[in-house]
Amino acid sequence: MDGGTGDDGAPAPLEHALAGAGVRMPADDVRALVRGVAAAAVRDRDWLRLLLPTTEGALADRLDALRRAYAAAPDGIDAPQAAA
Repeated sequence: MDGGTGDDGAPAPLEHALAGAGVRMPADDVRALVRGVAAAAVRDRDWLRLLLPTTEGALADRLDALRRAYAAAPDGIDAPQAAA
């Protein structure tokens, strides 16, 4: 697993993707961090270094997509379930 997909190529649950990338923070805490980044209107990908050693790769893309989903939500907090 590359941190972004399961064996069948479908997105892995975020918990598994984080664990596969060596991120020890619980997925709910990661979602809360991403909500905070979205609320701060961060536009670049440097914030990903809070969680990952690089800003590139499948998991980085997935977390940045989650940030964009939170930022686009009408209340700025709740992302569509598909993004989480």
